[in-house]
Amino acid sequence: MDLTGHGGTADCYLGNSVGQRLSIASTQAVTLIDTGAGIANSTGYNSFGVFQGLAETVRPLDTAGLLLTSPSQGPASVRIHGAAWFHSGVGGASYDAYYGPHQGQVLYLYGGAVWLSDPDQNVAASGYYAGGVFQFLGDGEAVQPGDAGGGAVTAAPPNRVPATADDVAVNGTEDVHGNVFSLGTWQSDSTTVATAGMSVSFQDRAPGSSTGTPSTVSQVANRTANQWLWSHATAEFTATMPAMKLDSANRLTLYSPADATAQIVLDPNPQGTSTFNHPVRAQGRVRVEQRGDLTMGDFTNEPAP
Repeated sequence: MDLTGHGGTADCYLGNSVGQRLSIASTQAVTLIDTGAGIANSTGYNSFGVFQGLAETVRPLDTAGLLLTSPSQGPASVRIHGAAWFHSGVGGASYDAYYGPHQGQVLYLYGGAVWLSDPDQNVAASGYYAGGVFQFLGDGEAVQPGDAGGGAVTAAPPNRVPATADDVAVNGTEDVHGNVFSLGTWQSDSTTVATAGMSVSFQDRAPGSSTGTPSTVSQVANRTANQWLWSHATAEFTATMPAMKLDSANRLTLYSPADATAQIVLDPNPQGTSTFNHPVRAQGRVRVEQRGDLTMGDFTNEPAP
């Protein structure tokens, strides 16, 4: 639509066809009429250059008819639950901001770190963005990059080919200015979102925030069945022996330094059992809750006390 002027408290835009009209009030409330598309009176609002809540997608353009804002770090748009969230120039070159079709839906992208608020889904999450892929922690939701029109972009990074020119040797100190380091072959799940096998990421505070979630260093295994294993070399440097393992059921196992047998198993499952294969010494009190049990000695066939 072309700007035809404004009067009073609203800016008015007329389209190329009869019956196309858009007005923006001083309160940023927006009214859209497009009789050719069957839209009689669609209302929404304008938030930092992104139009939300309207029956049609509306994008701001410059005097040459080009999109008014371009992202400095992320994609042209993002797609969440099938809806396009469009980029706003509010962050300038410091960070990218994307606003969804409903009030309160906002995504910030800052140096690879991501903050997402989606009141429609009761989600407030953080994660990271790297290689054209959004990955979220905690209660995050799937986010896909989109093009300038809001369409999905599904290109996935290629697999790394070992023992080729893709290999990189670093003989000195490496200073990574990004926030994500990933390992492993990229795989796609049912949502066509490709992820590496393992990622280490740094998440800073949101821009301008002095409260809330502190900066975080995260290690994320991007497979459902995953275990973490810490090992070290044997004295002969001919093999490795395990020191500690965290398995996919969140059980923590500590191994003997002498023969690598499991000596301590901590199981957080309420129905599980933690085991200690050696004496345990407590320097403080040992408290047994009401109706608890502290057994001693071997079980026999005698009647219960």
